[in-house]
Amino acid sequence: MKKITLLEKGRTLGKKAMYTGIILFALGIIIYLLQNSEMSNILIAITVLSYFLVWWGGSTWLFCHSLKGYIERKMIVIGDEIEPETEYTGTAAKIYGVIGVVLAVFFFLLSLIPVVVLMFDK
Repeated sequence: MKKITLLEKGRTLGKKAMYTGIILFALGIIIYLLQNSEMSNILIAITVLSYFLVWWGGSTWLFCHSLKGYIERKMIVIGDEIEPETEYTGTAAKIYGVIGVVLAVFFFLLSLIPVVVLMFDK
């Protein structure tokens, strides 16, 4: 059960980081519009930090949520207004868990593209 508690904490931390990144990005846009000028160093720092928090937080949340569903063999998937949420158990939950973990790793690697581009940009 320690794994589940750790995954729940990771999921909560990831969700908080993602929402913090969204709020920081909105704050950066507001500051940019109020300044009515070019991007300053502080705005660039806010944008980079918010980008990191959104991608890292979202990937962490998805990874922990999917891994917890895989371990427990029980996963809740959010749907649309017709069917708001669906609970999967057994093999279906394990399949969705694996898909979620793979997507989380893919999204995290995708978030590193700007870093790699900046490293090799001459």
